[in-house]
Amino acid sequence: MGCNLNRLQQAKEALDNHDLAGAEKQYRAILERSPKNVDALIGLGWTYHLALKREEAHSQFTFCLGIEPNNVECLRGKSSVLLSQGDTTQARLWLDKAKQIAPDDPEVLVSDAIWRLAQGEISKASKQLELVVARFPKEGKYRLPYAEALLRESKPKDALQQLEAGLVLEIPRRTSAMMWILRARILLELSAKGGDDCTQITEIQQWVSEAERSLDEANNTGVEVPNSGVIQRQFQRRRTTLQEKCANDVPD
Repeated sequence: MGCNLNRLQQAKEALDNHDLAGAEKQYRAILERSPKNVDALIGLGWTYHLALKREEAHSQFTFCLGIEPNNVECLRGKSSVLLSQGDTTQARLWLDKAKQIAPDDPEVLVSDAIWRLAQGEISKASKQLELVVARFPKEGKYRLPYAEALLRESKPKDALQQLEAGLVLEIPRRTSAMMWILRARILLELSAKGGDDCTQITEIQQWVSEAERSLDEANNTGVEVPNSGVIQRQFQRRRTTLQEKCANDVPD
């Protein structure tokens, strides 16, 4: 029992640090000894989900629910996998069951908001995430989806404020990487709102430079973020455009 607890802690730390191979190894070692260890099944399910091994993730959460049909984390995990596969209807059914069991669980409420974002219900998602962040101000990870919702509401400065608040809190490494990437996206959007008005070149360049720094910070976490290359190309194009159009206004 003690060995499993120690391995579970090591596996969780690996997962938080986005060491997916390490997390998988630890969780599988536990399951070899205890095939019905629900905590390990949940952890392995999320590990596979983050590794984009969705069929394997779905299998783990389904097996978990065969052992504990009302396990909220298994329900939430299965819903998340289905949503990532584009099956929003089934995702909603499993999520509704989780909400019936634990209507005030912040993780369930965040999953519900993410489902609403996927459906384009941006305002509803944003309001729900705002309430979660207000309830748990020291849980930085909840500020990530809230910032995403605010950005989609065309409130980039509010989104940026949420990220700044979240990045100074203790958060998993993978969450930190995603926050820095989102920060880069927001700053690029702010720079684009300024258009090519060369009278604002200093402020626009600051936004572009901060976007570049955010991307560097994301890369420094060691977590591979799928759209980092796209953002890299975006700010390079933005910088080139500014240099071409505002060559005489660029400060030395």
